[in-house]
Amino acid sequence: RSAIVEIKLHQLRAFNAVAEQGSIRSASRMLSLSQPAVTKAVKELEESLGTSLVQRGAKGAVLTHCGEAFYQRSRLILRELHLAQEDVRQHLDSTGGSVYIGVAASIAVSLMPEVVANFMKEFPEARIQVSDGQIQRHIQRLRQGEIDFCINTASPNTQDADLAFEKLVDMEFALVVRRDHPLAQATKLEELAHCDWLMPPSRPGIHSQLSKLIESHGLQPRQRVTCDSFIAAISIAAHTDCIAPVSEASLLPFLAEGKVVRIPLETRLPLATFFLIQRADSPLTPLAARLAQLFRMHVRPKYGG
Repeated sequence: RSAIVEIKLHQLRAFNAVAEQGSIRSASRMLSLSQPAVTKAVKELEESLGTSLVQRGAKGAVLTHCGEAFYQRSRLILRELHLAQEDVRQHLDSTGGSVYIGVAASIAVSLMPEVVANFMKEFPEARIQVSDGQIQRHIQRLRQGEIDFCINTASPNTQDADLAFEKLVDMEFALVVRRDHPLAQATKLEELAHCDWLMPPSRPGIHSQLSKLIESHGLQPRQRVTCDSFIAAISIAAHTDCIAPVSEASLLPFLAEGKVVRIPLETRLPLATFFLIQRADSPLTPLAARLAQLFRMHVRPKYGG
């Protein structure tokens, strides 16, 4: 078995900066180092590994096949180092630090405002960075070490063994349309057979369940518009004949505005199960762990989770 070569931290940082910035010049500016210093660090790393990681050309620096593979690991190493430093800082100063999370729109509109308000009162010096979006992007960012945890719908499988899924809450979904939509009072799914449905490009979790329910009624819904933004879906539904599936919890403010209405279907839609997801092999920092606990605490009185 080959001996493990010694890799120095400054070499990793130089290589990652080049990979992220796409050129030695930009990487040197990012690191506040000279270009020769960055070039030397990358070259030393390549010599240690015995292979080229970066191809330099007129269009900048491009990762080789080995460079791409190494970058997937090296950025996690630097992220874990950052988390280790953050962990120590948070133990020394429990009022400050940073937390990075991803949340689904349903969570952002319903649970998150109260959770964040309580967190900020408890940790007045802490910083929170929140990103919304679909589960695929959150999973990707989790694996890359860019966020501490996420809360979203998911369908865990054997390929997700590196992640820990904790069921947080079940939420009801509804179908909404513009207020004067000709099918605003429809009661059966079959009545919606020829409508356009607003769905994300891929259909994880609840959207996959909805698709199966629709197909079980012999329907093939049209999907001329794909949309992975909750706000965009609501806006499009309010001004077109499209149907948007959204959670009941996130719907309340928009119903109050009167721009969209809930279709009173007799068929009950599937429940959306939201999970709190984190990397299985990376413990949360104290601040991230406390924020996760606040989400759990606020779920119980609201949804009986």
